[in-house]
Amino acid sequence: MDSEYKFDLAFRELVKNDNREVPEAVRNRVNEILSALPMRQPVLKKVCYFSAAVVLVFCCVLGLGLISPVVAQALKQIPVISYVFEKAGDSGLQATAMEGLATPINQTVSDNGIKITITEGVFDGARISIGYVQESYFGPMEIERPNIWVNGKKVNFGSGYAGKMLSPTKVAGIIYLDPPEDLPDSFTMEMVIDAVGIIPGKWDFKFPVSLGKSGLVTEPGITKSYKDIEITVKKVVLTPSTTNLKMQIKRPPKYYEDFRLYDDRELMLQNFGGYGTSDSNNGFETMQVSTSFAPVWGKPKYLVLRPVIHKWGEDQKQPPSPDVVTELTGKLPVTINQGRVGSLTVTKVEYLPDKTLVHYEVEGSDPYNQSWLLWLRDGQGRDYNINTPGTANPKRESEDRYAFVREFPACEKGEKLKAVTKQFDGPAFLKELEIRIPLKW
Repeated sequence: MDSEYKFDLAFRELVKNDNREVPEAVRNRVNEILSALPMRQPVLKKVCYFSAAVVLVFCCVLGLGLISPVVAQALKQIPVISYVFEKAGDSGLQATAMEGLATPINQTVSDNGIKITITEGVFDGARISIGYVQESYFGPMEIERPNIWVNGKKVNFGSGYAGKMLSPTKVAGIIYLDPPEDLPDSFTMEMVIDAVGIIPGKWDFKFPVSLGKSGLVTEPGITKSYKDIEITVKKVVLTPSTTNLKMQIKRPPKYYEDFRLYDDRELMLQNFGGYGTSDSNNGFETMQVSTSFAPVWGKPKYLVLRPVIHKWGEDQKQPPSPDVVTELTGKLPVTINQGRVGSLTVTKVEYLPDKTLVHYEVEGSDPYNQSWLLWLRDGQGRDYNINTPGTANPKRESEDRYAFVREFPACEKGEKLKAVTKQFDGPAFLKELEIRIPLKW
């Protein structure tokens, strides 16, 4: 499933659940701009994309009345260097921002009622991450895959997106660019965006790019085969912001795959997503795949790649799991069964004036997906999930175990809160395709 389709599904669900009243002046202005725009023609794309589901979910602030004076003042000050990486980036980019490794860009272009400001960027040798702030009355819309030139030569990058709503008219987002070939340490990049959602236009940016703090690069060239599937790890790049694997996969088109990556302590690295291009020949597909994971802790002696092979259509056959609801008003910790995949233990709930923090630990075979499947339900049956203003992504708190903290909107200490999750099966690994990747530092 490509990233744009996933965003469309997430956006439709967000809009379906959003019952706020749009001011008449805003509605009239949007209709006015839409009617004046030319019809955009669909474009056939030859690059196949996939990404971690967690990357493309947008958190929405449902009304201007919900923005505190402190937040409103902070919004006026955007862009600020590293602000976007801290708010919308994955854990690797957040660490990069904290270390002050992001490069300021701060270029703004407006067209057809949409203003885009490129705030900052990082090039670590594995991917280029570009932070931006998008402002318009149209609300959350995904930026179309940009056209990229490197030193005047057009280059076909793979791309992915992540974002977070700051207000009903402002989005902080990240564009992840994965180069198909090695790039020079320094170059001039031109990035042209020709549409935002259904709105055509031209947002043209040009800025210098330099290789930042990089890490280990190795080309193991290890191949594993099982039946009619073959996986080759061609290149591994370890940087302060990501662990990137370049792979070649040969398989019948009825299958697709995703991956889990572990360090030498058997701790899983969070999957950030990736992209791939494919060629078909004699009933087989040959995929050139680039997948990014969280940066490694320390200097592991090896990594272990474990593929999960799926058959198209199998996921749709599974009935939806009912909610698993557990009271949080009693004594903590409390452990919640998540089915065959494992369990989740809530260890502490902090009731702060501006937010509620839930601390929890995960045990199981798919800890990051397990950590995402946690939300709160109040005494009136209202859910505080990823689409609720004030809810943030889970953050891992420990180097040696799967301990997380998740931020939710402020709740009264006496509120009868419940933790809600789902039960599901863990990933079905193919032991025959497991690849151990040695690392020499």
